[in-house]
Amino acid sequence: MGRPKIYPNGPRNTPGKCRDCSLPSVEGKGFCSKHLERARIKSATNRIKNPTYQKQYYRNNVEAFKAYDAKRRPKGKAYLQHNVTEKKWLDKLEEQKYLCPICKEFLPENDRVTDHNHTCCPGNYSCGKCFRGILHGVCNAAIGGLKDNPIRAANAVEYLSKYGQ
Repeated sequence: MGRPKIYPNGPRNTPGKCRDCSLPSVEGKGFCSKHLERARIKSATNRIKNPTYQKQYYRNNVEAFKAYDAKRRPKGKAYLQHNVTEKKWLDKLEEQKYLCPICKEFLPENDRVTDHNHTCCPGNYSCGKCFRGILHGVCNAAIGGLKDNPIRAANAVEYLSKYGQ
């Protein structure tokens, strides 16, 4: 087994502290500005040396990942990860008359996705203030692919009009 490591600046995994030197970490990344770039380079180097490691690790720990995801994002509650109350979410759904604002088709229970402004909150989680509506998953992916940019959307309409039906 080996001797336990003793860290003079406290344990390595203290939240908000650098893993190497215990200085305040940058943006909750786990490293101070001095050690962050070194960690990024090391991570990129490891991915180059062993590109299948992440896939193998996932395959070996599928159940742990599923349990973590289930705890983190309860199924059937699309509003939770966007800091929207159930009442506000259901009110929006009624305001939309259970129709997707993009394709104007009915929103079945198993295909309701919460849309938010990605310029406010990039990623899959949001503050709740940038909640825009409820869409089909495909419609949400379409406007996400256009980077929420009305000019790109207009260009897509022009393109589809020229070559479409």
